[in-house]
Amino acid sequence: MTDKIKISLIPATFIKGIGAVLTHGADKHTDRGWEDGMDYDYVFSALQRHLWAWWGGEKLDPESGHSHLYHAACRLMFLATYEERDMGKTYDKRKTPQQMDFLSMLLARDMAINEDTK
Repeated sequence: MTDKIKISLIPATFIKGIGAVLTHGADKHTDRGWEDGMDYDYVFSALQRHLWAWWGGEKLDPESGHSHLYHAACRLMFLATYEERDMGKTYDKRKTPQQMDFLSMLLARDMAINEDTK
């Protein structure tokens, strides 16, 4: 086992794909602007949209022409970087476990009501 991180284990095609998406973002916004931070829910929603688009059979993002998977990988990288840099105090608006339990209870109630009205 080594203490050295083997960056060479990351496929060059993956780095190129991430770079292409980041270049598109920089052209649209600003270089490295994502590092200033964004609300986690915004980033997570975009991550999900790209994954669902890919899961639904759409290989390329229609706006950028790049793979939805590379877009999703960028969003995941953003969240991991924000967490590593402890940026959550400003950008993490996730619900607490107690709030999620309450929301789950409301959702279950609403689903039951909807079933009763069928």
